This record gives sequence, C-alpha cells and structure tokens, in this order.
Amino acid sequence: GVQTCALPIFSMSAVKTNREVIDSAAKSLRPKLVPAPAFGWIRNVRKALGMSQKDLARRIGVNPKTIHSLEVNEVNSKIQIESLKKLADAMDCDFYYGFVPRKGLQATYEDQARKNAESHLARVMNTMALEKQSIQFSRSRVEEIVQELLETESVKW
Repeated sequence: GVQTCALPIFSMSAVKTNREVIDSAAKSLRPKLVPAPAFGWIRNVRKALGMSQKDLARRIGVNPKTIHSLEVNEVNSKIQIESLKKLADAMDCDFYYGFVPRKGLQATYEDQARKNAESHLARVMNTMALEKQSIQFSRSRVEEIVQELLETESVKW
C-alpha cells in the first residue's frame, strides 16, 4: 500500500504550523533517503527477489513486455503512480512518494518574502525617482517588510 504522513488540515491559520510539521518530518527523513538505482526500483527489487519480468507480469496480470515498458518508463520518469503502487504490492513492498524540501519550507517562504520586499522597495524607489524624490533602500527596511509579510502570511508567489 501507499504510506502517507498524517498532517494537520490545511487552513490559512495553520499554514505556518503545516510548514513546521513538514520541515520537521523532512529533516528527519532526508538522511534516510536512498537515491533511485540507475536502472530503477522495479528492476532492482524484481532482480533482488529473483523474479523474472514474466513472473512479475503474471502477478499483476499483464504481458511481460508491459513490465519491460514499465521499467523503462520508471527510469525515464514517465511511469504513473498507480503502476508503481501495483508493482510494489506485487513484490510485497510498500510504495512511498513525497516532496522533501531542499532547505525547508519555512526558509523557502522567508526567501520569497525577501524577494517580495525587495521588489516592493525597488518599485517605490523607481516611482520616487520619477517624481524627482530620493529614498534610501536599506537592509533594515527590507527586513521590516519581510517580517510584516511573514506575520500576516501575505507572501506572494
């Protein structure tokens, strides 16, 4: 079967909590991740079990040529999740999939808030320059805007 992670219901008031839950789960998961084998999981697990394409095909009720196609499609990232579930089950394996944030969702969200703040200040500076007025673009002002965006969950993508 497919393994899932229980997360709280997503709502605007729980967005930050959801980021924290996912970040925490990803932090503990990342060191345990194993890269996909060069010839894919299907082929590697099947061979480790001493199972031929014909054997696996019989277990899921398809032609052996279909197993070959599925193995190729997995390596080329063209396989459907439904197929991976069936194949995993046929080989007595659990199937997992998910998104593991590279640096954490909170860090990504904060980076985007910083981009929003810098873009906003750049527009303000441009408008002021057109009106022959000057304005200082300071790091502290950027950080003030970043904090406002984070506190109000107002980051735009």
